[in-house]
Amino acid sequence: MKKIILVMMVILSGALYSQAKSEPAHTYEDLFYLRSVSARMEATGLTGVTYNNWDNPAADYNESISFKFNYSNNPNYYDDGAYYFFDAGFSPIKNFRVNLAYENLSHDYYLFEFDENKENNTVTKLSVNSKILDNLFFGISGNYYFYKNDSNVTDVNGEELASEVKKTYWTVDFGALYEYTNSDIPNQKLTFAASYQNAIQTDLELEPSKLSYDNELPAILKLGTTWNLFNNDDNWMADYNLKLHYQYRTLTDSSLRDMNSFGLEYTQYDMLTARLGYYIDDEAKDDGQFTYGFGIAIPFNKFDNLKSIPLEIRLDYAHLDINQSEEGFTFEGRENETFDTFGIELRYNL
Repeated sequence: MKKIILVMMVILSGALYSQAKSEPAHTYEDLFYLRSVSARMEATGLTGVTYNNWDNPAADYNESISFKFNYSNNPNYYDDGAYYFFDAGFSPIKNFRVNLAYENLSHDYYLFEFDENKENNTVTKLSVNSKILDNLFFGISGNYYFYKNDSNVTDVNGEELASEVKKTYWTVDFGALYEYTNSDIPNQKLTFAASYQNAIQTDLELEPSKLSYDNELPAILKLGTTWNLFNNDDNWMADYNLKLHYQYRTLTDSSLRDMNSFGLEYTQYDMLTARLGYYIDDEAKDDGQFTYGFGIAIPFNKFDNLKSIPLEIRLDYAHLDINQSEEGFTFEGRENETFDTFGIELRYNL
């Protein structure tokens, strides 16, 4: 317990140091960087630090070979776009897991009636998750952010400076996770997690270099816990699993967008999951937003005639509403957005 407290204190201390030393940061697309495409996360109120590797490189340690794909519809005010996420992971050696993930938001939009622009945002993430003890995990990830916009850039005199703009960043994330169990209560588990995203980042690389942008990525601190109540019965049909999630998120180099998130997951028969979430965003116009979704898992080895196939397929759906003001990181027209996210995951259990 002392070790996990020490690791999380290091992460928190770095975040507080960043908050004290940094000027407020502004990202060029807050929707892209502050909303991960994961049906499970979005259905549970935008939680994720305790179970999602994208939010916390120390989370979701397992020894399977896995592939994940999530897709979500674009905001209403974007045209001809796609918003998707892909992740692949495996465990090359004992107590280590490697994940490679890719997230993309590309779309067209119109600044004026006949002025069409194409914009592309991508993040490529390589993370390593280490199982330090039976219940203690530490992770680190390196990220490459790339942005491209093909709109014409002009100076104050209307003279063209560039026909397209490219921005790139390199950043590093840190994360820690601790699972607490009590032998006197064998059917319960508590998980505590902390992550610090974009804790280290290089200066913005801009093309063409003659342009000037005061534009950094936000450093994001996430703290969370999950309470898990379960029944592992010999008869898998009698299994149930209840999880309650809480997460606090803040941008440590900005006074904007603190968020508290609450999520609930209930799984029956190891196959059917219902999810409900609620989040309170300091930029929301009202008290908060509800999210919901469901999941279907097909564990092949749970069926008598398929026990030799260590494959599991998971299908997930989530519904999310965003009702924000036009201040801070938001853009005009973003109020009352609705998103539907679909996910599929394949796990080959070694």
